[in-house]
Amino acid sequence: METVDSRLSVSATLEALNALLREQAGDGARGSVWFKESSARNLRGRDFLAPQAALRAMFADGQVPNGIIDRVCSLKCPGVPPIQSCQKDPAGLTVQLNRPAVFEQILKGIHMYVKSPQIAHGQSILLNCVPLHGHKGLNSLILSQLRAILVTDHLMGMLQAQGLVDGTFLIQVAYAFSSLHVIPTTSL
Repeated sequence: METVDSRLSVSATLEALNALLREQAGDGARGSVWFKESSARNLRGRDFLAPQAALRAMFADGQVPNGIIDRVCSLKCPGVPPIQSCQKDPAGLTVQLNRPAVFEQILKGIHMYVKSPQIAHGQSILLNCVPLHGHKGLNSLILSQLRAILVTDHLMGMLQAQGLVDGTFLIQVAYAFSSLHVIPTTSL
C-alpha cells in the first residue's frame, strides 16, 4: 500500500521488484535480478531492468509468467515511485517510471529529502544549475538548459515555501538568474 508520508527510494523499489519476481519463480530464486538504469542513453526508455540472462536463470527459457507485467505496473508499496509501464523486450523486463508523478511527489514531500535549517546545524542546500556555469547569455541556451533553469527556479520556490532556505541563498540564486536577464518567479 502506498503512503503519502513514505520517501521514494531506489532500494525500496529494487526490493519490491525483486520480491515480485522471486514470488513467481519459487524456491530457486535468489539474489537481485533488477538493477537501476544509469546510462543516459538507456534512461530514455527505461528506469529499471531485469536482464534477459537473469530471467533465463530464474524462469524456464526466460519466459516471464503471464500477469507479471500487470503486477509490476500495479505495484504500490511504501518508497516505490509510480510506475508508468513494464515491458518485455530483447534486453529483458524493463520498467519506466511515471516521471512527472515522481517529480511532483518529491516536490510535495521535499521536507522528507532535506533537513530544515533549524535541524541542519550549519549545513547548506546547494542547487547546482549547470547551464548557469560559464553562460554566454540567454540566447545561447538550448531548450534542455532552459528547462534546467526553470526547474532550479521552481525548486528554489519550493524550498523557500517550506522554510528550508534563508535570504542569503535566495540573493545568490537571484544574482545568478539576473546575470542571464531572467527574473525568478519566486519573490525575494
